[in-house]
Amino acid sequence: MFIIPLSHESGEVQRLPYISIGIIILNVLLYIITAAVAPDSGKNAAEQESRLITYILAHPNMDIPEETLRKLSPASQSLIRQMKEGKSLISPGAEPDPGSEESESPQTESAEELKQLNTYITALEEADSEDFYKKYGYIPSQGGVFAMFSSMFIHAGLFHLLFNMFFLYLTGCKLEDLWGRIVYPIFYLLGGIAATLTHTFMFPQSQIPLVGASGAVAALMGAFMIRLYKTKIYFFYLIIMGFKPRRGTFMAPAYLMIPLWLFQQIWEALTSGNTGGGVAFWAHIGGFVFGAAVAALFKVTRFEEKFIAPAIERKTNLVDEFFSSGSKKLRENDVDGAVADLRKAARNDPDNAVIRIELSKACHRQGKSKEGFSEFHRAMSLYIKQDDMESAVNDYLEMHSMFPNTMPETHAQTMTIIAEMEKREMYAEAATAYKNFFDHCQNSPETKECPESITALIRYGDICMTRLQQPKSAFKAYKTLLDVSNYLSNELQEELKSKAKEAVRAAQDETRKAVTVPKKEEIRKEEEMKEADSKPTETPKTENKVSEVPLGKRIKLAEPADTPKYKINTVAAFEANKVSSADAGLNLHRPSEPSVPFEHIYLICVFELEQGSLRGLYADLFIAGKPRPYRIPAGRVAFSEFLSSPSSNSIDNFRKFIIHIISQLSSVYIDKKTAEFLKSKKVQSFSSPNDVEIYEKKLWQQLIGELRSCCEKCGETYWVDSRKIPENGAKAKCKKCGEPVWFRRLT
Repeated sequence: MFIIPLSHESGEVQRLPYISIGIIILNVLLYIITAAVAPDSGKNAAEQESRLITYILAHPNMDIPEETLRKLSPASQSLIRQMKEGKSLISPGAEPDPGSEESESPQTESAEELKQLNTYITALEEADSEDFYKKYGYIPSQGGVFAMFSSMFIHAGLFHLLFNMFFLYLTGCKLEDLWGRIVYPIFYLLGGIAATLTHTFMFPQSQIPLVGASGAVAALMGAFMIRLYKTKIYFFYLIIMGFKPRRGTFMAPAYLMIPLWLFQQIWEALTSGNTGGGVAFWAHIGGFVFGAAVAALFKVTRFEEKFIAPAIERKTNLVDEFFSSGSKKLRENDVDGAVADLRKAARNDPDNAVIRIELSKACHRQGKSKEGFSEFHRAMSLYIKQDDMESAVNDYLEMHSMFPNTMPETHAQTMTIIAEMEKREMYAEAATAYKNFFDHCQNSPETKECPESITALIRYGDICMTRLQQPKSAFKAYKTLLDVSNYLSNELQEELKSKAKEAVRAAQDETRKAVTVPKKEEIRKEEEMKEADSKPTETPKTENKVSEVPLGKRIKLAEPADTPKYKINTVAAFEANKVSSADAGLNLHRPSEPSVPFEHIYLICVFELEQGSLRGLYADLFIAGKPRPYRIPAGRVAFSEFLSSPSSNSIDNFRKFIIHIISQLSSVYIDKKTAEFLKSKKVQSFSSPNDVEIYEKKLWQQLIGELRSCCEKCGETYWVDSRKIPENGAKAKCKKCGEPVWFRRLT
């Protein structure tokens, strides 16, 4: 039976494991050197040893120094000892046979013979000193600090190297991620030393060099068993029984499988009769015990929690530590401390507009309005430079609502920013910004009828009328200006009245179109939809493979958990009245709710609800930061707006509709049952809405704080815990291309 691990469920890491990869690369490079050099050096040493043994056997009366004898291979040592024992079989007091060779006078070594022996011994010692493995491996009887380290990085064969590096990769990468790039390499080296010393203790007189990383890797395995004992490991097995081998995979926790490996090593060490050669089982045992002991000590003393984890958090945090602490102090009303930290953050990242905005808030609250206003202007300039007009407008409105009397002159700058959004054909965003700006100006008597406020509402109405086809909203805007403003010129009043009349006519035309008898084609499609919904919902026998579902690229699986990461009171859903296509999103036709942009969808759950005689297929769409999902009934989706050729089967249409949503996203979470639905159309069923809420609450509790952002240059997707992101957002560098990636909380 053959069993080998393939991977484990804790393989995902926050940072690239440079140390582990570096150790693997170093071992591979040194093995290439070893494969080129070691055979020749070993062959020379073997030849010199053979010449010496041949000479000794030809001159049995000669003795070689004990130190030289210990340097010989075990086979040569055994041969010489057998020869000496055979020579002394005659007891000292017995008379030798006159006819035997022993009856002759004792032979004495000539000076020439001794000189020749010394020549062979010297040649052997020189060749031995140049033997690659003896030079860089650790020989227990000789010791050596350098050899103790060098022996960890050279290997005796290709499979020896491959197995060690594979196990190092499986265990080391995650431990490096948890323990950091300082503690981890120190632990690795100390684990190798502990393994070497254990082998030396068991075989102190051994002349056989110890090589390989298996002792240090065993230390990683011991630490992995303690630190990640619940981690499930995926194994491949091969059972050869007769002529039909069986193979497959299975999964088992670390606390079960790794101790089995240790027991195997102990059994081999006790039963193999090893005297220092072959596999160094005691080195494996020593390294493993050391690694487990260190991990247990870290756990008992909470060393990782107190010292290692905070240090790693500071390095991996996407947010500058001074920015994070300054934002926190500002929320806790420690204004002086917030200003000090945010100034440091601004020095560290002078082009970060979010930091400038936060510093502006702190300075205003500290009473330093001049400095706060200066920081605000810098932030606006940075937003414009970075083409982030939407953030510029939002931050302006927030700042002006907090400090309305300090920045009235920035209205013109804000209008310039919104106008730039309009020029770039960001019509929906520009319209919203104009409307928000007007509403904001109404909160203060000084700005209620300022020219910028009036212009903003006019532009809002014009965009609604000409770009967004929303004549009713345009009419309300024009009517509002005519009703509330007493300072409009006669020409402007006449222009607004004309625009209002045009908006009324457009709204009336829209109403008439809505009640017009549908075309024959639309009637046919509607009848087909009704017919499809009335058919049984069994999966068709001829089912196409879902090659269009990018499971490996876009989809991340989420599982419910009883231990919540975030607290949620309810997950009662907002149910859509109808689902039609909106600009880069879904229009749910809920008067009080805006359309749902595709990019805001973080989790999708598909399920079937069976309640009495009612039976329906639904999809719940979860938005980051919001505990309540949007619920889409399959029967209310206008499939013709999303699918190029809807089929007659409603389940197949709904499946393709969900795939369409996923295709619009760089990455999204789904549960396992939804993944199964996408592959085979099998749907999980619930008997009541309460059961759905219980299931989704456990699921969404794990993910509600996850924020997603995508690098605009290379498309790399990042998911970040929102607890690391301040309210105003944060910036990080893309690990793939180095471009800035912005994280902003959704409200």
